[in-house]
Amino acid sequence: MVDYKVVQCPFCGFIQLSTAKSVFKCLRCSRTRRITTSKGIPSIRIIRVFADFKRANAFIQEYKRLQGFS
Repeated sequence: MVDYKVVQCPFCGFIQLSTAKSVFKCLRCSRTRRITTSKGIPSIRIIRVFADFKRANAFIQEYKRLQGFS
């Protein structure tokens, strides 16, 4: 089963959908970061996790609208 994570880039703040398990790459600034540290602590902000792509995508659109993102 694929987990769809709504994540925020720690460098530029861009919010996007990711299915990555170990390394995250931002679609806006192209920087990469490990999702968890060696101690299992998240190194990026995971806003929410979904099992369904459509729900995750709808959440991102609504979240960006409410936060004033483009």
